[in-house]
Amino acid sequence: MPDPPLGIVSLADLKTLITEKPYGGGVFLFVHLLTGLTIATKAKLILEIGTGWLVSTRAFIHGLNISDGKIISCDSVKRFKEFNHPRFTFINKTSSQLAKTWNKRIDILFIDADHSYNRVKFDYRIFSSFVVKNGLVILHDTNTPLYPGPKKVADEIKGLPKISSEQYPGITIIQKVK
Repeated sequence: MPDPPLGIVSLADLKTLITEKPYGGGVFLFVHLLTGLTIATKAKLILEIGTGWLVSTRAFIHGLNISDGKIISCDSVKRFKEFNHPRFTFINKTSSQLAKTWNKRIDILFIDADHSYNRVKFDYRIFSSFVVKNGLVILHDTNTPLYPGPKKVADEIKGLPKISSEQYPGITIIQKVK
């Protein structure tokens, strides 16, 4: 049997990768982490709430090219010009609008849109219910005083395995085991 991608078999292994291995920092670590998580989970569907300038989107697509999956990205503001990729679907709506019709199972849920506490909590509460067993919920910007909402939501999540990177701007990864 081949080794798991990046040697990750648990969140404890992932914590070691983030904190002890020399993978660089900042955007470099972030991009490789998202790509690696996509491969390791064999993700078929990623829901990205908050598209921004496609940094996380492109990282996920690299992994989806291996896992043969797709990403649906939702944002109320289109900040990028044209971007066409067969694995990418952009939905120009708020997450509240998307929630009204959403019915798909999610392997990875990435929340990085409105960073207010109420919006992050809404996105987590509504969309995490669609995450498959052992799937991941990733909250971005959990270590920045500019946006206290993501950290507050991450701190409130109890009873599920989770790890947080203290490196600015922070990321918290929660595994849905229930």
